[in-house]
Amino acid sequence: MRFPRTAALAASLFLALPLGATVTTDAQASVSIAVVFDALVRESSAVAIVTPLEQRSVWEDGRIYTYSRVRADQAVAGDLAAGGEAWIRTLGGVVGHIGQLVDGEPVLTNGRPSLLFMRPGSAGTLEVTARAQGQFAVTLDDTKAQRLMRSSSVGVLLPPPKSVQTQSAQSAVPLAPTSTLLAHEVLHNKKLDDGVRDIALAWKRLHASK
Repeated sequence: MRFPRTAALAASLFLALPLGATVTTDAQASVSIAVVFDALVRESSAVAIVTPLEQRSVWEDGRIYTYSRVRADQAVAGDLAAGGEAWIRTLGGVVGHIGQLVDGEPVLTNGRPSLLFMRPGSAGTLEVTARAQGQFAVTLDDTKAQRLMRSSSVGVLLPPPKSVQTQSAQSAVPLAPTSTLLAHEVLHNKKLDDGVRDIALAWKRLHASK
């Protein structure tokens, strides 16, 4: 079954394409299993609010990958300190007159901050944990308060198997109100400071033995 591309992802790529460029899509990446908040925290090595500074797209094994150099504006948990920089590798991008859209991938845009859950990738890079589900844009609401918004490129999410939903509840670590909730249920449209607090508490609980 083929699902439509998200408007925001398509718009961001088409704005970057030169006239006459060819766009290919990856329909296989359109559907994902929704990630549980605890699993997202547990599988990450760092969480930070980052701003992309530059991007480079290249062909690798017949597909386009984009490397984004990001600055950590605020460290939330893990290995990436505030003020530090890292390269993040994502699927899709534009090389010459060819662009590739990959539904379900995070979309990093120069100058636009996001809260990212990250883990080690290939060749010294980082990747976004759980793909677009590990990205939450930092936005301003009507009162100028900063809020976290789920990525518009997440695509279609299917419920996780019941065994995954109950895994956190069966863990030896202490339970928390967020232990069986999905990541977007915990963080979407939440004030930034509240989201950072929830992540820090979950990190302490889930990474205590590491």
